[in-house]
Amino acid sequence: MITNTGRTIIAKYLLGYAPSYASHIAIGCGSKPLLSTDSVPDSSEKTELDFEMFRVPVTSRGFVTESDGVSRVVLTAELPSDDQKYEITEVGIYSAAYNQTAGSAGSKMLVTFSDQESWTSYNGSSYSDLQTQTSISDDSGLIITNTDKIIKLLSNNPIFNQNAAGTNKRATRYEKPRVHNYNYMLRGDSSLLTTSGGRFTISNGANYIEKKNISIDLSKNSSTDELRIGLVLVNKDGSDNLVPDSAKVLIEFSKNGESSTNARVEATLTKEEYGWATNRYSVLSVPLSSIKMSSGFSWKSVNTIRIYSSVNDGLSSNFYVLFDAIRLENTTSVNALYGMTGYSVIQNATGSPVTKEPNTTNFVEFRFGIGVA
Repeated sequence: MITNTGRTIIAKYLLGYAPSYASHIAIGCGSKPLLSTDSVPDSSEKTELDFEMFRVPVTSRGFVTESDGVSRVVLTAELPSDDQKYEITEVGIYSAAYNQTAGSAGSKMLVTFSDQESWTSYNGSSYSDLQTQTSISDDSGLIITNTDKIIKLLSNNPIFNQNAAGTNKRATRYEKPRVHNYNYMLRGDSSLLTTSGGRFTISNGANYIEKKNISIDLSKNSSTDELRIGLVLVNKDGSDNLVPDSAKVLIEFSKNGESSTNARVEATLTKEEYGWATNRYSVLSVPLSSIKMSSGFSWKSVNTIRIYSSVNDGLSSNFYVLFDAIRLENTTSVNALYGMTGYSVIQNATGSPVTKEPNTTNFVEFRFGIGVA
């Protein structure tokens, strides 16, 4: 679908005012994929993907008239043939590789939980380097038997696969990570987060994951720019229909883990707001103005990030919160020649994401319909 931004940029391109209307294809994972029989929602007002993973240049352009008689402009790009896995649910067309007006405050991935990021875990008394766990469940993949409160695992772990009997419902509820190969799951009782004086209070002995030597300087961004956190609610038993009432997420930015001078993303997610009964993949969008900063905090000094979570106020061990990626989305820097000109949600017979496997060569096509009222 051509967006409203796209109509403006295409008009400028036809008049020679814009250098391009479609130079790059953006690949995302934030939307829920559609069945072939689903009606396509109106996306004309969209200005960015729900959660963009990466962007690739358009390498070829064509023109076809399909069997339905509709003529379309076909744009093709090659996906990266790296060793990462991606679960794709949305695609967008952009007029440029990035928004030059935004400069260093532009949209970007901040965290992907890759193996190179060197996250550690805190178990309430000491730190440790987590090893990737391959066998965390029974043979069927239904029940997670690992007793650790924090688990590092691969995105292709058997717990996310549908079994032959169809009793593992994780696949159909979209309980699967989508960005890169490695992820961290925090059990629902890994920490107890309560609200006091309008802020979260962390219980003694809380478990969390931490990364040091990270630079996240958001001092040049507008207060209306957003942090977007991709996360998944995972059932301990893949065959049950349990749905928790709520989950809390706390992401803390600081210098050397100092608790007195920090900035916090504090969010409570509910089953009604995020539709957990049928869709467990969520994108938490947090305007920078909603981040709670203590006195004396400076984004320029940030070198440590800590992540906590709890389910049903930290009282439930029947669920995990899996963290997929964290992204900065610049929503405020205006550039009359830059924007998302087209957008589409993945739609197929099974209503499933399209998987880009590691170390494979793949191409993506985006088709603009023309001459359609």
